[in-house]
Amino acid sequence: MGILFGFAGRIGRLEYFLLSLGLAFVMTLIVFVMIGTMMPSHRVAGAPPTGMILAIVAVTAPIFLYFSLALQAKRFRDMGWNAMLSICGWIGAVVLDKLFALLVPALASATGGGTMVGGLINLAMCACLLFWPSQSGVDNFELSPALRELGRGGSKASTPSGGATRSRDWNSAPASSGFGRRTL
Repeated sequence: MGILFGFAGRIGRLEYFLLSLGLAFVMTLIVFVMIGTMMPSHRVAGAPPTGMILAIVAVTAPIFLYFSLALQAKRFRDMGWNAMLSICGWIGAVVLDKLFALLVPALASATGGGTMVGGLINLAMCACLLFWPSQSGVDNFELSPALRELGRGGSKASTPSGGATRSRDWNSAPASSGFGRRTL
């Protein structure tokens, strides 16, 4: 569960895809359960009141946004991009696109959500998150000083468990065993 609650760390393409899919499924299920439990009191009117739906969205949207941003930050970091700059730039591009669509209505898309350029930016960023390969190696800025020393082949005394150290540097290319990730 720690993979969803923090912004630190890295996740690969498959983990990102599966966690995003699972998160969307769980949040949809939560919304349907919340609406379903409130529906019997409004069964006579037919549709639930707008205020109830807005209340459900106000409760669930920040939770979904937090978990989505945490997953995106980890995936951007795995790609080798600066997570904070990437997410802020993406949000800034979407906001500017929406403002441009409001100022120039002739360029707005049929759905009214923005322009075609904004849609292409969203598509490109989502495609990058899903298909951009992971950066090889481990980022030293994410490691504690003890682990950095261990990765450099430090002494036994410097390891947290006092055990044997690894002789290869963590940032070096993985040993070629003929199995696993393909190299170009």
